[in-house]
Amino acid sequence: MIHILQAHTLQLEAFAVAVKKLDADLPRPKLQFVGSCKNEADERRLQNLRDRANELKVDGDVELHKNVLYSELVKLLGGAAAGIHSMVDEHFGISVVEYIASSALPIAGPKMDIVLPEEGKQTGFLAQNVQDYADAILKTMTMPEPERLEMAAAARRRALRFSEQRFSEDFKAAIRPILFHTSR
Repeated sequence: MIHILQAHTLQLEAFAVAVKKLDADLPRPKLQFVGSCKNEADERRLQNLRDRANELKVDGDVELHKNVLYSELVKLLGGAAAGIHSMVDEHFGISVVEYIASSALPIAGPKMDIVLPEEGKQTGFLAQNVQDYADAILKTMTMPEPERLEMAAAARRRALRFSEQRFSEDFKAAIRPILFHTSR
């Protein structure tokens, strides 16, 4: 299963490319879109996504989860092999950290902060276009389980940089000179 957040059409097209290249003897992955629909515009986007999945002939492999409870989101993330984040103008994607926390390998567009090597180990995949994302999906679906788990462990070590404790420590260190600065 793959969890999705941003640039839905790009992700759907990448998934369709990857599924076509997947060996027939391998299990077919599921692409799961998870999000909320707050108004008519959101409902239209959701319908457009259904229509595009149908056009690409992957509608049987795509699940659309709308307005799910947090507990359901946790279950979906817990069963995911990878999570795709493709918002390229966002340098920090909290969803990427959520993927890592659930042991889903991140396939992401942001090139800063998160999906970088940790202790010389790869922590996920960076992608910029449909083919990059498709290649990353294929790699995730075909890599041996021990390799995927090793990569997920490296990603979790990397994610510790974004923990609440780390933020608190860094924040205190940054403001300490200001708070204890004495005027002459």
